[in-house]
Amino acid sequence: SVLSNDTVILSLTSGDLAPHLFYIDINRDGTEECPEEKCSEIFPPDRSLSFVVDFPPGTYEYICPFHPGPMRGSFVVQGFTITSSPPSLRIAQGSSNTSIITVTSVNDFADDVDLSATVLPSDPTMTLNPPTVTLTSGGSPQTSILTVSTASAPAGSYNVNVTGTSGSVSGHRIVPTLVVAPDFSISADPTRLVIQLSSTGNSTITLTSLDTFSGNVALSTSAPPSGITATLTRNSVILSSGGTNTSRLDVYVPPAT
Repeated sequence: SVLSNDTVILSLTSGDLAPHLFYIDINRDGTEECPEEKCSEIFPPDRSLSFVVDFPPGTYEYICPFHPGPMRGSFVVQGFTITSSPPSLRIAQGSSNTSIITVTSVNDFADDVDLSATVLPSDPTMTLNPPTVTLTSGGSPQTSILTVSTASAPAGSYNVNVTGTSGSVSGHRIVPTLVVAPDFSISADPTRLVIQLSSTGNSTITLTSLDTFSGNVALSTSAPPSGITATLTRNSVILSSGGTNTSRLDVYVPPAT
């Protein structure tokens, strides 16, 4: 077994003097893709292959493509993975939101993992609680709570990069974060009125708070065609964060002249 980010040096010798080639099937597709899959040159003559384990932890096969049946084995990389739930965040300006960061041991990796978070652009602030988790061989995944606050962050898209470090072993997770300005939506029921002469039709206007919006919303109507009147039972409504409120639109169509 090796650790993520280790440097591996292999001495390659052909005991039967037949041609051989060494590669690690990182893509797990059974074909060598050099140099991405840490391929050696054909040997003999004797070769030395040096590479950095810069691919994810897991269990891979090493294969000789000249003798793929008998000449293969397991290449075990220890380390850890980092996931987030939810995988992305939506946050109203001036608010905060959280994502659960899960750190999972791969191939019995055991050690403390220090967690940190950075963001681009750098306006939101982040905390991780706890900032260090301890992985044990065969143990359960460990979690930390990522809190992203947007007190002064402009609306826009951000990438929060959560990094775990344990000695030379590291892992990363990007948590896409969208910061939005609080707002509200307006809907009508019904959305279309069919009104006979000398009659009134009405539609319920519903306003809904979006992304923690709260406050007073003034309502008005555009000028209807001559003779038709449109009035609102309430010309302003108060919305609480996450709440809804309504007014009623009454439209009167006069008799024919």
